[in-house]
Amino acid sequence: MGVSFQVDFLLYEIGAESFLNSFFSTVEHHLDPDKEKYPLIIQDLYMGRLDWTKADDALKEAKEIQE
Repeated sequence: MGVSFQVDFLLYEIGAESFLNSFFSTVEHHLDPDKEKYPLIIQDLYMGRLDWTKADDALKEAKEIQE
């Protein structure tokens, strides 16, 4: 079963649950073991809710992770 992000009433399919779980586990283990460098990705988004007012900062975190 696929995992999706919901924005208002729109759903954006991300991929398999195992893929998303692996992504968060990899980021936390290798890049942010103290959960301080990417708090919006590791804590808010992973826990299922990212407030829209934090979206720009979360995007910056995601781009830094991608690099």
